[in-house]
Amino acid sequence: SNKIEYKVPIDDLRSIGSYKNKIFALSGSEGVSIYNETNLNLISNFSTNNNIAESKRTLDFFENNVLVAEGKEGVGVYNISTGNKSSSIKLPIISDSTIDQNEVVTNSVTVTNDHVFTANGAAGLIVHDLQDGINNISKTGTLDIDGSTNYVKSADGYIFVASGNGGLKILKIIEPEKTGTSITCTGLPVYNGGSWL
Repeated sequence: SNKIEYKVPIDDLRSIGSYKNKIFALSGSEGVSIYNETNLNLISNFSTNNNIAESKRTLDFFENNVLVAEGKEGVGVYNISTGNKSSSIKLPIISDSTIDQNEVVTNSVTVTNDHVFTANGAAGLIVHDLQDGINNISKTGTLDIDGSTNYVKSADGYIFVASGNGGLKILKIIEPEKTGTSITCTGLPVYNGGSWL
């Protein structure tokens, strides 16, 4: 039936996520609240950077940490057990004079395997490496996506990117073999599209 089982009032709710039988709610004004998955009783909460009203923000998880898109502050990494900020990913440095620095903000974050993908508005999609742990995050590269990169989500070996007027981009993740060999494209179909993926 279409019946609401539980309801929790949350001021300025931006994003929710589920991790290890808990529900996480990101408020633009109150930070992260963690709830019991079965009855939505509050377990704990902690502050994050306050966000601009009505701005886009998401969260994702990696090894008992919640990664929070924090706009002009990049990505905040918070320990779930303590609520302490353990690390961060700063906004990318942009040298392209055609990009308005006010339009470079981290709108969204997603984690897949040992990589963090951040949607950074006019700065596109940035890929970070987690192979050396959450306190040693390193930038791997940038994907210049047509339009403002507003949202990113990973699922089942794909990255889904919402890029404003540039539309939806779907990217396949191909991990290099752990032997250190490079990725080979032999046997893959030839790409016949434009330069903007």
